[in-house]
Amino acid sequence: MILGIQPEGGVTFSEEDRHHPAVQFVIKLEQQENPESILHFHPRTEIRLDAYTVYIMGHKARLIEMLEAIHRQPVRVFNAERFPVYTGGQQETGLEEYEVAMLSPIGADKKFALETIADSLGVAMKDVLAFGDWHNDIPMLQAAGSAVLMGNAPAGIVEKIQHPNLYRTGPNDGSGIVDALRRFGLG
Repeated sequence: MILGIQPEGGVTFSEEDRHHPAVQFVIKLEQQENPESILHFHPRTEIRLDAYTVYIMGHKARLIEMLEAIHRQPVRVFNAERFPVYTGGQQETGLEEYEVAMLSPIGADKKFALETIADSLGVAMKDVLAFGDWHNDIPMLQAAGSAVLMGNAPAGIVEKIQHPNLYRTGPNDGSGIVDALRRFGLG
């Protein structure tokens, strides 16, 4: 099962997985969190892995096999990690045996983007305040001078972030950002 986040926005699902319960769950969650979200369905063969951060949802054992095969390749093309299915704190039955693998092209991550933007603006990374709420935000948060972990982040992320100036705020759908800006004297 493949779901990709397009660089220009929107979410792409493989057409073959359109009615899979896990895809339907992700669609429901995406539309609840972002009603204007653009959903695309393409045949699996048309999803260009080099153009997307790709999330592959599947049974844990199968994902482990797949990621081990990716890591054995002589030339690494993707960063590849496994995460639990994030349900936004809601109890969803039937997803316990699933996990999500996140594949992103080497060098295409939020840390690299943040460093590039900061450099182009002439801002030192020690002067950057970064906000995040998901596993793929960890490198970016660790690279910034100050880091804010949103309250809606899944359990376990805060322990993975090694940062001397990390602040845990409220969720991103409330006043969490305002709270963090005030904490750092910016609001």
